[in-house]
Amino acid sequence: MFKIDEGFVRDLLRTSEAAIEGGERRILVTGGAGFIGSHTARRLLSRGDFVVIVDNLNDYYDPDFKKRNLIELAKDFPERLRVYVGDICDRELVHRIFAEERPT
Repeated sequence: MFKIDEGFVRDLLRTSEAAIEGGERRILVTGGAGFIGSHTARRLLSRGDFVVIVDNLNDYYDPDFKKRNLIELAKDFPERLRVYVGDICDRELVHRIFAEERPT
């Protein structure tokens, strides 16, 4: 059973509220390498948000297509994009992403 650290969640929410008030948004997009996810990420990046993508690059459809999407996003928005290759079912990875990236 996954146990949520209440202190971590409380700190995360406080950080998120302050960032939103300050106009800075860090948005987590899962599946961000695929068609819908990459277009969503591009739109968010275009409006000035910082985007964190998590994608496992599975072979549901061509992984090379997904990699090209990520390369294009990174080329166009290098300063506001972070990409993690991994599965959102990986608790340690997700915890690390939330701790390091602090999505709002």
